Amino acid sequence: MAYVANTDLTDCDREPIHLLGGVQGYGCLIATSFDFLINHVSANVAQLLKLDPDTLVGRPLPEFFPERIVHMLRSNLQFVSPTSGVTRVFACDVLGRGALFDLSIHISGQSYVFEFEPRIDTAQRVSFSLTRFLFNLKPNFHDERKTFVSTRRSSRRRAGRSAPESALKNR
Repeated sequence: MAYVANTDLTDCDREPIHLLGGVQGYGCLIATSFDFLINHVSANVAQLLKLDPDTLVGRPLPEFFPERIVHMLRSNLQFVSPTSGVTRVFACDVLGRGALFDLSIHISGQSYVFEFEPRIDTAQRVSFSLTRFLFNLKPNFHDERKTFVSTRRSSRRRAGRSAPESALKNR
């Protein structure tokens, strides 16, 4: 008999995706090329996102999601690389229909991978998001200036703004 534990997106940190395949039934997946053309979807996008999986593949992601969501996805991709794990977005109305989702955003091979899980409200998830942000700053803690620059850059990215590198270097 198999044991099934309560899981959420934070558990996925320990299970990196190397090959796109099936996903757990409580979430769905959309993968795109680096130019945001959809190249893989899980069949359950129909159930969870109310999108027809047969019409998604080969089409641009912005055809199916509001502009603000596409911008948010692009902004959060700045926090990941093929070797740096994932970034998370919590309680996001991805389709503008009032249904909230928690997202996991990462890179697998030549694809951006966006995983969507219906929102289950917990304070722990918000705390995890902040912890991840601070963890990414850790390599610079020994250098006050680098910590400041890294914090400023990350904060501006999260706010959807970018600063020229010259502005960051001159402060």
